[in-house]
Amino acid sequence: MRIFTAAAALLLSSGAPLAAQATHDQARIAFGVALGYIGRSHLWSVSGQPLADAPLAPDTLSLSRQIRSGLTVGFQGTYFPGEHFGYSGEVFLLGLGFLDSCNLTYASGSSSNAQTCDYIDGAEKAATAVALSGGVVYRFSSRRAISPFVRASAGVIIGSQSSVRTEGQFTTPEVGREPVIVVV
Repeated sequence: MRIFTAAAALLLSSGAPLAAQATHDQARIAFGVALGYIGRSHLWSVSGQPLADAPLAPDTLSLSRQIRSGLTVGFQGTYFPGEHFGYSGEVFLLGLGFLDSCNLTYASGSSSNAQTCDYIDGAEKAATAVALSGGVVYRFSSRRAISPFVRASAGVIIGSQSSVRTEGQFTTPEVGREPVIVVV
């Protein structure tokens, strides 16, 4: 009977340290990939934009720009050097593009201004932007199946096209095509 009691005491006492050593998994690094779609949307409109052709009176244009539909792809990562505090970073490639429209709201009779507006109207411009961001993450329950967190981040977008520069052209017999830049 003493052997049985000793064996039971040994088994019960050895189980406690093993249970104390067991911990749940804790993610240290996580990566993600995102695919997305950017729908067409209105960016800006300007009415009453003057466009001069001396010696005639300036014409007045009504200009607008839309963002075209496009695809986006992104990569993100989060690293936790400790149990609660971590760092995050994201890189997104945004397939942006612009669609312009132009209407002459007042015409002085300038053919070059009319050609410039016709050139702008319906013009599509391809544009790509890269969005980079980084920040810090704090997770509350790192060893649970669901781990709520808060994140603060800041970033920058680097684009290949200006969202306000609008360009048109007209033709002259002496030079050929002349570029006209209208900055709204």
